[in-house]
Amino acid sequence: MPRGKPRGGNYSGNPRGGKRKRPQRNSKKSVNDSSSSDQTSFLDKRKCTKVNNNTQSYLCSNENNSSSSFNQNFPMNNSNQQYTGPMASSPIGYQPFQTYQQYPPPPLAHVTPPPNIQGIERTLQEMCQRMANIETKLTTLDKIESRLNKMETKFGSMDNEIIDCKKRISTLEQSAQFLSNAHDDLKGLKLKVDTINSGVELTKNENKEVRDKLVDIESQNLKQNLVFFELEEASENNEGAKGVQREKRGCNGINI
Repeated sequence: MPRGKPRGGNYSGNPRGGKRKRPQRNSKKSVNDSSSSDQTSFLDKRKCTKVNNNTQSYLCSNENNSSSSFNQNFPMNNSNQQYTGPMASSPIGYQPFQTYQQYPPPPLAHVTPPPNIQGIERTLQEMCQRMANIETKLTTLDKIESRLNKMETKFGSMDNEIIDCKKRISTLEQSAQFLSNAHDDLKGLKLKVDTINSGVELTKNENKEVRDKLVDIESQNLKQNLVFFELEEASENNEGAKGVQREKRGCNGINI
């Protein structure tokens, strides 16, 4: 509400401090002033709606061009639409109104990526590549593990076979020792048999020699008996004693 001057009393603006009468205004002039203020406020409202329509059409065109530029410029346009001044008190007979001023749209700012994004992308690519390498290595490790398990099973079977071979070798060693002992016994028996055979042959040779000597003695006795059979009896007695002595001598010579 506009402030008016107080009716009656001292007016502080008058230095003399006297009473000053309030001038009377024409009612027609006040009516004209009110109508003019209504017209101006109506024109101002039309301007405001026009400005808002222009901004909305501009924003729609920017939205059709690119959604990113709309997101960046929309708050800037809203911030640029400012009041030219606060609501000021109008003189008597005038109503307060707002005035708007249209600003040109700001230029589109080119968004430059920060310099660290390229380095981050490189590191991410390197990490992905390393992860792929790790996966390949893990697959190879799985294959190696399966092969090692197969080798462990084979080594276990080989250990069992080696234990069986050791048992067989121990039995073979025992049998070989038994055979060697038997061979030694056979050698000893063979030597004994050889010595016995040699002794038997010697005895055979001695028996042959004894037989030959006996045959010679018998033949000599027969010869002597035939020679001295026809002698006389006297002489037989003497000769008989002599013959006995001769025979004894012959027997002694044979024994010698």
